[in-house]
Amino acid sequence: MTANIIAVGAINSVLNIASKKSLEAAVLNRVPRGTEDLNKRALEAGYKLVENFSSAKGNCQLVG
Repeated sequence: MTANIIAVGAINSVLNIASKKSLEAAVLNRVPRGTEDLNKRALEAGYKLVENFSSAKGNCQLVG
């Protein structure tokens, strides 16, 4: 299930559909009790995935 939440964080990071705070609240409202911390970390991992990709992309050079 956390893979879905990682994807939600990544997609929202790119599309900026909702604020981080409101998306986190929505996710935490829907996940099973006792998994809130795990899912909160998964959501943040999605945001960081896009952030890391974006910064690494700037360091790439095409060879041709």
